[in-house]
Amino acid sequence: AALSHGLSSNFTLKTLTMSLNPDITSIGWQALSEVMPNSALKELNASCCGLDDESLLSLANGLAANTNLKTLTLGNNGRATGRGWSRFFRSSILQNPNTAMETLVVSSNQFEDEAMLALTNDLATNSKLRRLDLSDNRSLTAAGLQLLSTVFQSNHTLLEVVDLGCNAVTNEVLRGLAISLVGNTTLEILDVTSENITPEGVREFCRVLCDPSSINSTFSSNHTLRSLFQYHSPVIVPEELTSLLELNENTNKAEVA
Repeated sequence: AALSHGLSSNFTLKTLTMSLNPDITSIGWQALSEVMPNSALKELNASCCGLDDESLLSLANGLAANTNLKTLTLGNNGRATGRGWSRFFRSSILQNPNTAMETLVVSSNQFEDEAMLALTNDLATNSKLRRLDLSDNRSLTAAGLQLLSTVFQSNHTLLEVVDLGCNAVTNEVLRGLAISLVGNTTLEILDVTSENITPEGVREFCRVLCDPSSINSTFSSNHTLRSLFQYHSPVIVPEELTSLLELNENTNKAEVA
């Protein structure tokens, strides 16, 4: 409560790190949420804070009208259930057309398909978020991960980096995501690190990056995606795909096409 009181009259603090504070109660999060609508904070890190469903909803309500926060980190809050995350996104800052949110980290949580549906519904009309970290949400199924396809196909999305590492990514998921990226011109990094994929699944991206069926198809191929693994590849990446990804690193897209 003392921190919230201080924030209510502080317009210079831009970064607040609250991580590794699992003893903050729902009353404390409610107090923080009440000052968030007019807060000048640019970054809020509440990882490993033991957020539960009630606390998440309070935070969501407080952030819903916020127009300053650019980075929100909520990783590793295992007390929150899939239902709690669903309610969080149905009330979230991402729905605010004036949001400044560019980075959202919700890694290592009890994320489920229902929560992913709520999140992707928000993202389908969001034109601000650039980076999304959904890594290590092992309750997500392949069907839930496939929901991101609608986001990648949206004319509104400006996502540049999406981390799906250590999730239930399968060859089927790769196929759906690859197809959805045909007309996407913003996504540069899509981390699909998973023990469930094979070189054949990764190869699905080759035709998306370079469709040789016609001159127009080649020209309209995806010339933006440049990485499928941020740190290391769990499979042997086909040489053709490696070459195409490297080609997309060229900033002169006319040359790439």
